[in-house]
Amino acid sequence: VAETSLFQESNTGIITFPQIKGVILQKVCEYMCYKAKYSNALGEVPEFNIDTDIAIELMMAADFLDI
Repeated sequence: VAETSLFQESNTGIITFPQIKGVILQKVCEYMCYKAKYSNALGEVPEFNIDTDIAIELMMAADFLDI
């Protein structure tokens, strides 16, 4: 029996963030992968590079997404 959700995203499998530019969302995804990969690292962790051109927008997106 298939369950339905009140959230459109659960039914369509699509989440949209119209207020976040694609390049910013891409960097958020890269950071999440970086964090998952290195969160339990015992050795030296490489620096996560962020272009200064997108730093403010990236911080705003991270705040919005609560990450």
